[in-house]
Amino acid sequence: MPFTLPLDHESPSKKKCAEKQRRAEARKQMEIDLENDRKVGMQKVRDRYAPFRNLASKTFLPKHPRFEPRILFFLKTIFLVFGLFVFDIFIGEWSRYFVWVQLPDTKLFPYPTIEWPPLYWFDLTFGLALVAVSEELLSRAILCWLIERTEAGNILVL
Repeated sequence: MPFTLPLDHESPSKKKCAEKQRRAEARKQMEIDLENDRKVGMQKVRDRYAPFRNLASKTFLPKHPRFEPRILFFLKTIFLVFGLFVFDIFIGEWSRYFVWVQLPDTKLFPYPTIEWPPLYWFDLTFGLALVAVSEELLSRAILCWLIERTEAGNILVL
């Protein structure tokens, strides 16, 4: 008597192929769903901020609260630097001259002028580089000491 399989029987290799195909289709469908969700989320963001789209071109300060502190900080910094610059030019120079003429001993350290040009350029290049390196090393040493003292030793100091 010959051995025959039922009509609805599938071989193990066919089952494995069908399972792989089903998984691949499920993965593709999941990727499509994720992409659609991303597009829907992006559209929601566009719709939410649509009123601000034309506002940015009309005014310097956008009305959105997320950007306002940054721009205000930037403007305050510019006004502070400009104000200090103007104060130093008009008031600072005059007051220094007046104080130094009336009280010459208040000048803490008058930097000597270097008359010989090679020495002047050597001082401006190598002398300035040495000062920068020494200040950097000193500040890093102090920072490492502070980090060790506060027991935050896992922070990387660059």
